[in-house]
Amino acid sequence: NINYISANFEILKAMTEIYWENPEDIYTNQALSEVQLNASSDIEGDFAYTPNFGTYMPQGNNQELHVLFTPNSQNYNQAEKTVYINVLLWTNLLENFYSELSVYPNPTSGMIYFDTENSENFYLRIYDSNAKLVYDNYYTENYIDLSNFVSGTYILEISQNDKTYIKKIILF
Repeated sequence: NINYISANFEILKAMTEIYWENPEDIYTNQALSEVQLNASSDIEGDFAYTPNFGTYMPQGNNQELHVLFTPNSQNYNQAEKTVYINVLLWTNLLENFYSELSVYPNPTSGMIYFDTENSENFYLRIYDSNAKLVYDNYYTENYIDLSNFVSGTYILEISQNDKTYIKKIILF
């Protein structure tokens, strides 16, 4: 004997998984591309990004990148995901060298010395070869130890008495 009891039931759509990590920092002179907008899913479908490919982002940290995924199959729900990107200010420091600043030894294995206008405090910034700021602070000494930095090319910027001095430094 079979005893049938009728009931209401519903077949729900499956949830979609989006795989997307926070992308590496970019600069204000770089448009968003497939390097940053590279979300994926285990099923086929279309990704709609906000902001879209080719957008130049303003400078700022933790800016949102958003994607809406629409699966090709009607058996799955749409899905959304947000990741965050830092956009660094691009400054082409290499075009603005001033020779009034003496930096030695250069190239160096770590310790460098520099002559400033006087012994007052000054502002010291150091940028890596991609113009990413790696040191930014007031400074009073006429030397700095770079031995904890990775080998490569750096830009040293010293601001003092309404003047800015810039030198390229080679660290080996």
